[in-house]
Amino acid sequence: MLFLFGKICYNLVDDKSFFIIKMSREKPLFAEEISIEAGKEKFSAKQALETPGFFEFVSKYAPEKAEALDEKEMEKLFGAFQATKETTKFYQETLQQETGLSFAQAEVQPALEAYFVSKKESPAYLRTIVEVVQEYRKLQDEISSREASLMRLGGEERIKEELEKKGKPLLEKKEVFKRKKAIKETMTGLRGFFNLKNSELIGWMFRNEEESLARSKSLEYWQKQVEEITPEAEKYEKIEEALKKLEEQREQAVNFKSAFFDSRVEPVKEIMAMTREKIVEKLQGLADPKQTDMRKINEGLELVQKLGTSDLGIMETKQLSKFEEKFDQLIKKKAADHLNEQIKKLEIGPSALGYLERKINQYLREELVLKDKERAKRHIRKRLETYLKRTIPPKGETKESFRAKKIAIKCLLFKLA
Repeated sequence: MLFLFGKICYNLVDDKSFFIIKMSREKPLFAEEISIEAGKEKFSAKQALETPGFFEFVSKYAPEKAEALDEKEMEKLFGAFQATKETTKFYQETLQQETGLSFAQAEVQPALEAYFVSKKESPAYLRTIVEVVQEYRKLQDEISSREASLMRLGGEERIKEELEKKGKPLLEKKEVFKRKKAIKETMTGLRGFFNLKNSELIGWMFRNEEESLARSKSLEYWQKQVEEITPEAEKYEKIEEALKKLEEQREQAVNFKSAFFDSRVEPVKEIMAMTREKIVEKLQGLADPKQTDMRKINEGLELVQKLGTSDLGIMETKQLSKFEEKFDQLIKKKAADHLNEQIKKLEIGPSALGYLERKINQYLREELVLKDKERAKRHIRKRLETYLKRTIPPKGETKESFRAKKIAIKCLLFKLA
């Protein structure tokens, strides 16, 4: 499939155009030349007006004088309408994938709509924008299909592991057999007669170890080795090719998204500013100092981690680190409150250690819904270590009870290590 997008970047020269698109079979990714080549179908105002939303668009952007709204003007407006519709959907879907948040059409469309209406005099450019976004969707569908196929086979990581452990050694072995077969062919028949390396008397002086081994077996032997290993090797060759293709397609998708999120372009700048504002508002709500719901804290941490791995650089690393620290403090407080309560309830005796361990595991499993359990355990260990440093028993606690609890906590730390 020919992916129409190739070079998509900010135009610093030509009237600050939204994107420059170089479509090329030879250069499917970035290229510097400006070239817009898009096929054109005959426009029909009648068919265009059947498109949901287009009449409202025309009503909004038609010329001041109604009589100036001829078919040519309708075609220009339809180009702007289609480009707006396709890119709005693209930004909505991509932003949701990258942030996990929902974005309404009304949040994304206005900036794009104003921009594309201003470009209505460049119909080929608008048609290209539409085709590029549509081809990107096809690319995403192919990626999803490949990922689903790999999942049915056991998952991408498991397949890569098997390819590394079994497939690559097998493919290397096949290449060795093919190479030995080719060497043996040079030492067989008339070619072998004139090949100095095949000489019984002095050939050993010119042959390397591989050539000597190849010469020691018949051509039929090496042919049989190649034939026997080929079916299994071909399976891994196909897997290797599929994984390579998937990585190439993912790279194309990242390049496409990065280009369409160039924040130097005015409509993108507005969309990114709106996105950051929405993310900050969400994170601030989840990181409220009074927050006690671990599900909310977990949601916030997951959002921070998701944004940290985004290819689009939506949020600055420094800002994300500050929010991560806030969530860490909330977890520490939650863990401290829970442990204080359990230590206070702890009854001294043979079951003290088991009780504490059971309560902590229950806390990690049921109350603390964080996926990062190690982070939670780290906070619990620090809190227990802090308790051990106390030298004066809590109010109402006897010295004997205080000592017994510290021994139980010390033993628990060994088990949590």
